[in-house]
Order: sequence, then structure tokens, then C-alpha cells
Amino acid sequence: MFYQLGEWTRKVSMILVLVGCVGGFWTEVTSDVSVGKNGRKKAPLLQQRLTYCGIIALGIPGSLWSLYRTVTERQRTLWE
Repeated sequence: MFYQLGEWTRKVSMILVLVGCVGGFWTEVTSDVSVGKNGRKKAPLLQQRLTYCGIIALGIPGSLWSLYRTVTERQRTLWE
């Protein structure tokens, strides 16, 4: 059971890093637009940056764990 929990933790962590990077890219690209898709004002840029940096920070430990396991040959690929 712990093996499966670790496997899912590593996968979710990599997905969080990817989502955070895409969100960060989108935030920075649209930083000069003050109105969101729904017609209301967007949150301040500092709050948006804190959000996507927080998402990336949540995913870093599990991603590094997966990278370590791959380098030490305990798993074949990063996704395993």
C-alpha cells in the first residue's frame, strides 16, 4: 500500500509542477490585461504570482524524489 501511495505522490507532484509552470506562463503573458474572461477585474499580479509559485512549490519535493529514484536506478523512468 505504501508503494502505491509513493507512486501516486510522485506522479501528482510532477503534474503540479507542470500545471504551475503553464499557469505561470499564462499569468505573465496576460499580465497587462486587467479584465478576466468573466468580465470582472483580475486579482492583483502579486497574488497571481504567489498562487502559481505555491503550486510549483507543492510539486517540487515529489518531483525531486522521482528524479532521485530514477538516477539511483530504483525506477526506469521519471513517470514510474
